[in-house]
Amino acid sequence: MVQAGASIGGIVAAKGDIDRNVLLATVDEAMYEAKAAGRNRFVEKAF
Repeated sequence: MVQAGASIGGIVAAKGDIDRNVLLATVDEAMYEAKAAGRNRFVEKAF
């Protein structure tokens, strides 16, 4: 049997003038926080 899991990082951001690099860095940070918390985790950050 094959099992798969996922750790997901996401952000909630207001529409408008958002620096793409800062946005990607924040999403990346959330993803690594989810991975560090263990398998099958979701981390959400407000931007």
